[in-house]
Amino acid sequence: MSIDYTFFDLREEHYSALYRTWLIAHILSQNRNGKLQLSIYKAQQVDYIIKNPQLFRRACQFLSGPQSAMNVSEALYSFEINKSQTFDKQVFLAKVLRLQAERVVDLVKLEGAFFIKCIVSPPSPEMSAQIHLESQIVAIKGLAQKSELIVNKIILGE
Repeated sequence: MSIDYTFFDLREEHYSALYRTWLIAHILSQNRNGKLQLSIYKAQQVDYIIKNPQLFRRACQFLSGPQSAMNVSEALYSFEINKSQTFDKQVFLAKVLRLQAERVVDLVKLEGAFFIKCIVSPPSPEMSAQIHLESQIVAIKGLAQKSELIVNKIILGE
């Protein structure tokens, strides 16, 4: 009797995606001065970059130069996410609203845009995948200060 093992892609698993969204909000929502800098759309852009190894490398190279990503091991996944799931705004917004309903994050309207503010810190990562995910977000932390247009250009490869 043989047992077939299949790899379960956690990128879109509900609780993994919620945790990833929570970490993004926690690490990127405010700058050093406490000013909110993470719009919902930019958080979605960062989430998409983290789920795509090629985009993650491109973001690292953009922030730190072409040699910076040479030693970047395969991101959490070695293959790209399904292109049909690209930038589904409703799905990502549902994650943010779920975290808001649980009083983990808050949405603040400033100058016509909604920004995410993390209220409760996530638990300390215990598993290696959680630690790796956190290090990925920290590695591209500089994207939070860039405009959404610049981050879009990284995603589109322009």
